[in-house]
Amino acid sequence: MTPHPLPVSAVVGIAVAGAIVAVLGAWWLRSRTLASFERGLGSRERSEWAYVLTVWALVILLGIVYSAVGLMPLPIGVGLGFGSAFAVLGLLWPPYMQDPKFSTAQRLVQRVVVTVVGVILLMLAAGHAG
Repeated sequence: MTPHPLPVSAVVGIAVAGAIVAVLGAWWLRSRTLASFERGLGSRERSEWAYVLTVWALVILLGIVYSAVGLMPLPIGVGLGFGSAFAVLGLLWPPYMQDPKFSTAQRLVQRVVVTVVGVILLMLAAGHAG
């Protein structure tokens, strides 16, 4: 099995699709499963770190799966996963990424920075993959 039998564009597309699944999966988890559990405990304030850590755990798991399937080497898979996850987080900006203490301008800057960092990581990882 070759390290990456697919073209670089297909590998990047798969990584972005995986990041979308990870971000939306944590979003769904936040809105359905853990939210009802937290309400049951009587918690008034959600710990958003749990959802952010869920996204990063899913991204690392996806990188490992990409490597195991033979789509790309592990370092490139994890790099593409992190880059695409940052880009998707910046574009979708789910509630677990929003800080209520920030002003609208600060949130916009934060969102743009996360998206730009994601695109830079994607470009670096794609450069190493190709």
